[in-house]
Amino acid sequence: MAEQRVDYGWLSRGGLEPDNEVRNGVQPGSAGRVYRFANFLLSARRKLLFSKSIRPSQALNASGTNTTWRFRFLTSPGEKFDLVDLARVRFSVVCVAAGTGATSPSVTVNLSIGSAPTDYTLGQMANGLDAGTNPDDYHLFERDIQLTRSTQYAVMVKVTGNMRPISISAYELQPQLVDPDDANFLVDTGDIGYRLPVLAETQEQLVRAADQLWTRQQTGVIDWSVNAATAVSRVSTTAANIFDQTVTAYSSTSAGFWAYPQYRHSLASTSVGIEFYCYASSTGTGTVTFVSSGTTLATLSVSGVATLWYTSSGNLNGENSEQKIDILVAGNGVASCSLYAAGAFYLTT
Repeated sequence: MAEQRVDYGWLSRGGLEPDNEVRNGVQPGSAGRVYRFANFLLSARRKLLFSKSIRPSQALNASGTNTTWRFRFLTSPGEKFDLVDLARVRFSVVCVAAGTGATSPSVTVNLSIGSAPTDYTLGQMANGLDAGTNPDDYHLFERDIQLTRSTQYAVMVKVTGNMRPISISAYELQPQLVDPDDANFLVDTGDIGYRLPVLAETQEQLVRAADQLWTRQQTGVIDWSVNAATAVSRVSTTAANIFDQTVTAYSSTSAGFWAYPQYRHSLASTSVGIEFYCYASSTGTGTVTFVSSGTTLATLSVSGVATLWYTSSGNLNGENSEQKIDILVAGNGVASCSLYAAGAFYLTT
């Protein structure tokens, strides 16, 4: 987890220090500053949900409509910004021009809660553009989408007509409006003045603000997805690394992922909640396993030819500054297990 240091220069740009708070020649007490710091952090912080970047040669390049990247995320809990209980998420995709043979190239984000998917078109290109690699052949498409808070979403990036996406990011935006009357977790500093008592109600607001900052840590840990339509498949019952199937066990030197759970735990427990997921299918049965230092963190059982999302909750150790995680896939010896995407995000509640 990245450490955010709050210095005076940063706060001054946010309108808080060093002299912005002076009223009638008197600066507020330390309690007032702490409360304003909390408000500023809550209102300015963005949260990354997914990020991916590849070479143009690796991009999916096919006619018709096809799915490339897939991932899941959890929106932040119930802050009531914009007067409604919604999260504003920005999806940004960079695409390479689709080429002379393309027909109505476009890129779409498909969002679903359970079995209710919705398509959101991010952008389209004209037919027959140059498909070279000059800077003017790259196109950025962005769209802000209002989503329900404290909700898990499954995402699929769809491309049509030889559109070739090479980069994507998804992140929650900071609020457009901060109003303590409507966002009741923010600390109301109206009653905080020089040498005035700090009320219990204001202290409770600060505790709620700190709790909101902690629960907003539900960022992604692992974001892996195939770039094209071909999945990583395995028939053998011996689980193998998704990057190198000659590796059949966790190894500190094998290809994998790194998590940084330190300081994400609570005072009550060193465990940091995490949600593991995969998007997979099987001609019989199979498994997708997340392993760290030889310990199984989660095993997702895959069954059926329909490609579906599978999830499982687990924990990381909040006292670890870093933790390597490998993803292994296995079939049942006869049937194959096909994996299209796998990942994890923190689940602090």
